[in-house]
Amino acid sequence: MVRTGKELLVTTKMVTIIIVLVLVPVAMLMAGTVSLPQMGQTTSYYAGDDGVFKAGVAWPNLRFTDNGDQTVTDNLTV
Repeated sequence: MVRTGKELLVTTKMVTIIIVLVLVPVAMLMAGTVSLPQMGQTTSYYAGDDGVFKAGVAWPNLRFTDNGDQTVTDNLTV
């Protein structure tokens, strides 16, 4: 069976739509949350700023670790 250019275009669009409808929800389910570091703001300058909420992950006591091989590890982002 030989398909015309218009039939191929419609088939390609349908396949693309199906792929998007299947992959986008799967990608959204697989997406995790991101833990952002605290900004370090301790004074509140207006209601609702970070000085009030102190949102985010606390910085580790030792931010960087020397690996002894001329590299360092960032302990906040591991």
